[in-house]
Amino acid sequence: MKAKRISYVGLLLCFALLINTHQFFGQEKFNVSIGTGFPELLNLGVRYQFNQSQLGLNLGTVPLGKNNAYYSLSSDYFYHFGGQSKLTHRRPWYARAGLSYIHSEGEYEILKILFFNPRIGRDFNISKKIGVNFDIGLIFELYRDEIEKKQHDSLLTFESPITFPSLGFGIFYRL
Repeated sequence: MKAKRISYVGLLLCFALLINTHQFFGQEKFNVSIGTGFPELLNLGVRYQFNQSQLGLNLGTVPLGKNNAYYSLSSDYFYHFGGQSKLTHRRPWYARAGLSYIHSEGEYEILKILFFNPRIGRDFNISKKIGVNFDIGLIFELYRDEIEKKQHDSLLTFESPITFPSLGFGIFYRL
């Protein structure tokens, strides 16, 4: 029980630091986001900005019922290179490169996949604090591990190609 209490205290301290980051690091250093896309799924994220670069981390899921679970963890680097915005000094056009890990567990199998996903995208600033982003690119499968839990008698089988399209949409808030 003591270990759980310590972890809750740690989570509360981390949350308090995230809320107060603007006092320590200045304007627009941290962003929080909510979005959807593949391979990030339905996700919550945080990004740290320095100059025209950002480092991001997302946690995602897709609720598909009690017998299926899909989770994602993504880490991304963003470089803002083009255009101008009247609402922020960050350029709206960006290149994004990231690694995404997906873990899915269903009735018939457990699947673990690691992707590399380069994209190009754009921020659309609504205000000095709020904006939306859209990006599109490709996904390259780097690693796959499938564990069969029980035999599945299906006429159709699907093997994903090495490369396929990816896209994402999100809403962000600058702390």
